[in-house]
Amino acid sequence: MTTSSLLSGAAEGAERAVELRGPLASRLLEKSPAMKRLLVYLWDHRAEELNEYAIATEALDRRSDFDPRTDAAVRVQIARLRQKLKEFYEDEGAQDPWRLSIPLGSYQLQAEPVSKDGVAPNLLVQSSPPVAPSITTVIAEPVAAKPSASRYLWFCVATLGILAIGWLLGSRWERRSQNLAAESSAAAVSPFWANLLKSGRPTQIVFPNPVFFTWVDKNGDTLVVRDPAVNSYHDLERSPSLSGLEGQRGKPILAQDYTVASDTRAVFRMAQYLQPLGTKISPSSSTELSPESADSANLILLGTVGTLAPYQAYLDKLHFRIPEHKQFIEDTTPGLKAPAHFETVRESPTRIVAPGIVAL
Repeated sequence: MTTSSLLSGAAEGAERAVELRGPLASRLLEKSPAMKRLLVYLWDHRAEELNEYAIATEALDRRSDFDPRTDAAVRVQIARLRQKLKEFYEDEGAQDPWRLSIPLGSYQLQAEPVSKDGVAPNLLVQSSPPVAPSITTVIAEPVAAKPSASRYLWFCVATLGILAIGWLLGSRWERRSQNLAAESSAAAVSPFWANLLKSGRPTQIVFPNPVFFTWVDKNGDTLVVRDPAVNSYHDLERSPSLSGLEGQRGKPILAQDYTVASDTRAVFRMAQYLQPLGTKISPSSSTELSPESADSANLILLGTVGTLAPYQAYLDKLHFRIPEHKQFIEDTTPGLKAPAHFETVRESPTRIVAPGIVAL
């Protein structure tokens, strides 16, 4: 199926399928014809067993030599469409009589009618508690109690109770201290973030998926290798070690199924910090980025100069960036009264606020 035939069938599909009308007419998809084509394709083939090659060549205009092992385009676009549908039904499509979804790990588009309560059937909450199962009661023979064992048991219970109360009080105090520290920190930098996020658009915090290369031998044994200097499949030749493995084992398979623990932790810490500002936070991986991402959301990209190198096209669209010397954050579009640079700040001999590896 060609793109032109798919596009010509989109209007007809939208006319006859009430399930498609809302998403296709939504603001989320109005600037993304590729997403519309993909949605219509998945709808027309929802009863079939889909694979990445068919989706790539028939819906995403990929060439016949498309290889899903080295090109994650289908997985990226499906993940984006899944998120777009979720956002649509949470906002402008909240009253839509249908819910379209793509389950994780699947390419099949599912449609479910919404009940009168505004909940899809598989999300209905049970209003009455389930009937408790019958329990057979066994009456034990009376046994003479041993006072010493009983006293020992009560002593253990009391000790555990005191320890539990102490742990709860300590946890509450620690959480309260953390909340106060977070509120104090937010109050100090909120003008910067408020100005950055004032558009009201959702905020997407992106963590990098490092590039790994995988070889599988004839026995099924797998070798997974990463060279930190290589962050693109096409840069493999720059690494002597990877080139040597390629000569010995043949072409590798690209794998971006991992992330760095510190990067992931930074994403959720930042999301937790920005939550009080009232913006909608959406953590995602770099493999889910698309050309429309910078137009539909505030993007915050975490990573090093190396791991962000493949995403230079996105970095060029962003307002704030950290140069390679990492001494300050520069504003590429400063306002009349806004500073063009944010230098390292030393508040005291023991406290320094410095730029991190982050692009906004």
